[in-house]
Amino acid sequence: MDSSTKDNTAIVQRYYNGRGSQRWMFEASGKDYFYIRSLRSGLILAPQGESHKPSTKIVQSCFNNTDNQKWKII
Repeated sequence: MDSSTKDNTAIVQRYYNGRGSQRWMFEASGKDYFYIRSLRSGLILAPQGESHKPSTKIVQSCFNNTDNQKWKII
């Protein structure tokens, strides 16, 4: 992540550096699913454009209580 707090910013995988932009909180969203919230921006992880296609970018977005923002840990 480029440490932005803006909606629809792409998430980028980087080496751990201890900064707040790399800290996330898992919030229960129902049976076996979670929202993943950035502690820095307060935004939620979601596939860009609500797409389910392979190679879709993951972005941080405003919470909208839709299924595309729910994640299951397997």
